Amino acid sequence: MHPDIPRIIETVSAWEGITAHPHRFGGTEFRLGSVEIGHVHHGGLVDIPFTRATRAALVAAGEAQLHHILPESGWISHYLRAPADTDRALRLYRLSLSAQAFPAEPRPRRRRADGGPGVRRQRDGHRLAGRSGSGRVGRRGGGRMTGYFIVIEGLDGSGKSAISGLLAEHFAARLGADNALHTYEPHNPSAAGAFIRDVLEKRVKVTTWALALAFALNRVDHNERIITPFLDGGDGRVVVCDRYIMSSLVYQSDGNPPTGSRAGFAYAAEGLNIDTVAALNAGARRPDLTLFLDASPETCTIRMGNRGGERELYEERLAESRDKYLRVIDWLRGQGSTIALIDANGAFEDVFSSVLYALQQHAPEWVTRA
Repeated sequence: MHPDIPRIIETVSAWEGITAHPHRFGGTEFRLGSVEIGHVHHGGLVDIPFTRATRAALVAAGEAQLHHILPESGWISHYLRAPADTDRALRLYRLSLSAQAFPAEPRPRRRRADGGPGVRRQRDGHRLAGRSGSGRVGRRGGGRMTGYFIVIEGLDGSGKSAISGLLAEHFAARLGADNALHTYEPHNPSAAGAFIRDVLEKRVKVTTWALALAFALNRVDHNERIITPFLDGGDGRVVVCDRYIMSSLVYQSDGNPPTGSRAGFAYAAEGLNIDTVAALNAGARRPDLTLFLDASPETCTIRMGNRGGERELYEERLAESRDKYLRVIDWLRGQGSTIALIDANGAFEDVFSSVLYALQQHAPEWVTRA
């Protein structure tokens, strides 16, 4: 027996609701009720079930390998070859357990033209893991399953794109492939999208005022042609958006409320104040829940270095940007917004587990138990 197997069995078995059983092919199997969250072969091989989307994300991030027998399935394999591998195995089991916080009987998926279910990509470039959600704010508990709008925010390098994409896939698997939409801002296909991309990639230089106006136009078009029609199209639908108004308040304002001569629409040398940028975006839909992935500037720098390429306009001065985010979060909470901070410094599976936990705390029951 591998020397770390007793530690894995003891640790996982101690989690609430988990029981250990002999696995039919040898080793120990862990169950939450009647549902298996994974098993470990005593020679040092860990096998854990996930959705295919989660498996793909974990493999791409280097956190796991394709299953040694069923590589096309959602199962992953993980080998205990070094001390750190045992800690990673425990994190993977914890992620599998967290996923069961959404114990669904998935709705029947609409079939694609090729005969298979899954996420589609519309012509405008955003990912369609469903079709639409209703525009009314969802209620906790029972009742009508109104639409739910989730925004993922954070510094560049915090993991927003990966987490938001996986979260949309997560909902698609549980709500049905036509009921979860993954989108992003700035939204390239919407008004001013190409112009904003030129600015971010430093091909065009403009004033803060011009950029704030461009983002506001992009957002209202994104809302009117994509987000609102999707959410208002029926019940039980979720939109997950990578960046939204909070990013504009951070990057196009100075991060401060108006005071003295800077009140109203005054233009300050260091940028616009929060109220000015908020006023430009007054017509945009308010998110039901914003999740801020709070990664340190050091963590973000390492992650951006790993992906290579040139830095975009806002990928610099990360410490200053994080301070502004925290000020903007306080301001938005004062305006009635629901915002949860997620520690995003850890391993991918830990961050995603924290996102699922935040949803349990804040989202209506139909979202967390769909």
